[in-house]
Amino acid sequence: MRGNIPIHTIPGNGVTSIKTTFKSGLIITEIMNIKAALYSYMNNPLKILKSQTEILMSDSRIEGPGHSFGDHYVLPIQKPNFIHYMLKQIVMLQTILVLFQVSFGQQDIIPKQYQSIKEVYGDLDKDGIQEKVVVYNMSDKEDEINGIDREVVIFKKDKGNWKIWERSTSAVGNSQDGGMMGDPFEDIEIKNGILLISQSGGSSWKWGHTDKYRYQNNNFELIGYTSNFGKLCEYWVSVDFNVMTGKINVSKEYEKCDEDDESQTVYKKENENFTYKLKNKLTLKNRKKEEVKIITPKYKHELYL
Repeated sequence: MRGNIPIHTIPGNGVTSIKTTFKSGLIITEIMNIKAALYSYMNNPLKILKSQTEILMSDSRIEGPGHSFGDHYVLPIQKPNFIHYMLKQIVMLQTILVLFQVSFGQQDIIPKQYQSIKEVYGDLDKDGIQEKVVVYNMSDKEDEINGIDREVVIFKKDKGNWKIWERSTSAVGNSQDGGMMGDPFEDIEIKNGILLISQSGGSSWKWGHTDKYRYQNNNFELIGYTSNFGKLCEYWVSVDFNVMTGKINVSKEYEKCDEDDESQTVYKKENENFTYKLKNKLTLKNRKKEEVKIITPKYKHELYL
C-alpha cells in the first residue's frame, strides 16, 4: 500500500478538515480545520474511529520510528499495537474537544441557571428579519445581599434556528443597583431598528435613564441617551444627548413645596445646549467599562453617563 490513502475526510467550508494518510509506512495526521472536524467527531466519533481501525487492520506495512515533518505529527504504529494507537487517538480527540468547547462553545451557550426576565422581537439590522433580545438573570437563586447580575443576549435566525449574535453583561445593572427603589430594570424595546434599555432607581433622590443602541459598524453602538435626576421639592435635571451628533440639551428646574398642601412650585429654570464628543465609542458590550463625566459649560452641572 503506497501513496496517500485517506482514512477519514470531513467536508469543511472551503478547507480540508482532518485527513490521515499513509506515506512511507508512516501515519501523518494533518489538522487543517479543527472546528469542522470536532463537530463531526461529536456527532459520530465511532464512525471516524471505525474507519481508521479497518484500514489499520488491513495494512501490514505500518511500522517504523516516529518523525516530525513541519506541521505534521507522525506516529509510529505497528499492527499488533493498533488498539493502543486508537486509544491514543481517542484521548487526543477528547482533549482537543474540551479545548474547543472552552474557546468556541461558550459564545453559543445559555447556562441552565439563566432565567429570562424580558424578551422582545424586532428587526435590528434592517434585513427584513426579526431578531430576538432577551434580558436574563444570570442566576436562578435570589441573593438579597449581592443581588443578581444580568446579561443581555441578542439572537439572530440562522436556517430556522436562533443563534447568539451579541451578548453583554454591562448593559443592564445588577438587581440591587436600584437602591431603596429595588430592581432598576424597567424595560427593553425595539423601535425603528433601535434597541432601547431603560433603568431607574434611588430613594428620596431618584434617577432614571434610557440607552439607545443602533447596529452600525458591525457593532451595537450607543447613539442616544436620555436621563432625569432629582428630588421632590429640590430640583430635577433632564438630559437629552444625541451621541451621534454630540448635541446635548440640559434643563434644570428648581422647585419648592408648600408645607400646607404639599404642592410643588417651580421658581427657577436653567437650560443650555452644547456639543460634546465622547473620547471612546460606547457599545452594548463596553457600556460600563468607564464612567463618563461631563461638566456643562454654562452652569457647570455635572452629568454622568
